[in-house]
Amino acid sequence: MKENLTSGLADRLLHFVKWVDTWKKLLIILLMASTFIVGAVVWEYRSRLIEPFIQTVKMPVIDEDKLEPEMNTVMRDTDAVALVVWSVSMERNYRETIYVRINEEKVPRLEGVGDIVLRLHARETTEIIRLLDTSAACWPYAGATVIGMEAVRAGVKWVCATTIPPTYGHVAGILAVGFPEQPENEDFIKVRLINAAEKIVH
Repeated sequence: MKENLTSGLADRLLHFVKWVDTWKKLLIILLMASTFIVGAVVWEYRSRLIEPFIQTVKMPVIDEDKLEPEMNTVMRDTDAVALVVWSVSMERNYRETIYVRINEEKVPRLEGVGDIVLRLHARETTEIIRLLDTSAACWPYAGATVIGMEAVRAGVKWVCATTIPPTYGHVAGILAVGFPEQPENEDFIKVRLINAAEKIVH
């Protein structure tokens, strides 16, 4: 059995050697072999090769020192009745308020309130997914969280929001403003929120 197997392999090898009868065929085989070897080595050490690149990528961070002046301006420019900035961890599916304004007042007691970003069967989950996909979005609002209920009590029925930063990739937070009704200038509000989100991240 072993002799038959060895004989079969020898015949195939001899046939292959006879097939390589030109420099062109030899060059093709050498290139294919080299590509395979390089690919195998890269795959084997992919973690080590990628690690230096990952370390050079700077994750965005919300600059909390810039929140107060910029959020005051956003409230004035958009005529919003409520504003919330969340710090977000999509890896943990968790968000926490770091800045809250209702009407003209900052509300420190609502800062540090955390909840789940994406909830199963929740209407807001669909809107947040759309927000993550488009960077800025608006939708009718019916708050079901502690922050949401406070906003509803302040008269919020419509929300516009943007991710922080407003670009595809790592999300450091969400900036949202609330209105008593759907504003006519939604496009302006989205642009203003995107502009603010760019200013408060570093």
